[in-house]
Amino acid sequence: MRSRDKDWNVACGVYPDLRTIFNRLGAISSKLSAAYKIVMLDTKNFSDRNSIAINLEKKFLESYFGSDPRIIQFAKALIIEKKRDAAKSLNEYVRVIGVENSQQVSAIINKVRMEFYLPQTFGMGISKEEIGPDQSGSLGLVICVIAVLIFAYMAFMSIR
Repeated sequence: MRSRDKDWNVACGVYPDLRTIFNRLGAISSKLSAAYKIVMLDTKNFSDRNSIAINLEKKFLESYFGSDPRIIQFAKALIIEKKRDAAKSLNEYVRVIGVENSQQVSAIINKVRMEFYLPQTFGMGISKEEIGPDQSGSLGLVICVIAVLIFAYMAFMSIR
């Protein structure tokens, strides 16, 4: 085992949440999680491990998607849900069009949603934990099923 890996394991023994933070960053980018590990081991600033992770993640996402919070949130959702082509498309739209105002942000997000058949709620802060396991991609289907049940119930009540 290399020295840095050994040091990381020692640090994780004292601060077990380092692994969780590392894995969360790794879901965005392996380069990002590797940078986090290096920063933590070099600075030894473990008391600020969460804020360091947040700042590194923010800077990483801003380097590809600009600084608009809605674009960043949408980009992060695309990356975490492994929608790589959609994230690349978002990056290209932001690079070419820019995000100078709310209308541009909405237009870009809507274009990516339509292009990749994503539900309108995708990337709006609805996490897997809030939706439930393995159901985050089917939120639109759930809404449709609920609507059908409501209409069926209303039709049933009108015939009685």
